[in-house]
Parts: sequence; C-alpha cells; structure tokens
Amino acid sequence: MTVDLVERLRIRRSRIMGAFRIEVVGFHPSHVQLLKQLGCVTEIIPWQTRVFVPLAKSVQTLERLIQSYPQAESESQTLAA
Repeated sequence: MTVDLVERLRIRRSRIMGAFRIEVVGFHPSHVQLLKQLGCVTEIIPWQTRVFVPLAKSVQTLERLIQSYPQAESESQTLAA
C-alpha cells in the first residue's frame, strides 16, 4: 500500500530485514531535517539515507507528516471534479 503526498513524497510499507516498516520515499535531501522534526527517523542502508516512521509513535508522526505534506490528489480525483 502506498499513499501519495504533495511534493512527490510517498508513504509506503517496506520490508526491511524481514520486518515490515513504514517508509517515507521520494524526498529531496533538503527535506530530511524537517522529516526528523516531524518525528521520522533516518537510517543508512547500503549507503543510502532512508526515512522511516517509528512504530512506537506512528500515529502522532503520521498526523504531523500529513499536516505538513497533505495527501496529493490522484488523477481519478482530478477527473471526477
């Protein structure tokens, strides 16, 4: 499952080392500091910075993330309007 947000951000479920996690993808490197301030955490996995929503505070972090980066309209929503 993937949720598209504005500024090309996406929230998706990723399997990392056998465990499912909530990952934020499509971010510009300049977004990392703000994503951390919203409650996300970063990890370097094979020399690439990846951003995750911590499961312990997932509800609060997702609420802040969606307030800052609202859900993007899909093409079907745009065509229906």
